[in-house]
Amino acid sequence: MPVLGKLQVTMESAGPDYFVMCDKNLLALRGCFPIITLAMFWAAHGGS
Repeated sequence: MPVLGKLQVTMESAGPDYFVMCDKNLLALRGCFPIITLAMFWAAHGGS
C-alpha cells in the first residue's frame, strides 16, 4: 500500500507531531501512526 510507505517516510524524515486525516481507512491506522481527525485538529487549535 503506497500510502503506508509515504506515512512511514514522513515520520522518519520530518517527524510530524501528527497527521490530519479524514479518510476512514487511514483513521483506522491511528494505533500505528499519530493520526487525528480534522475536528480534533480544530478543537486543539482554536477553530470552530
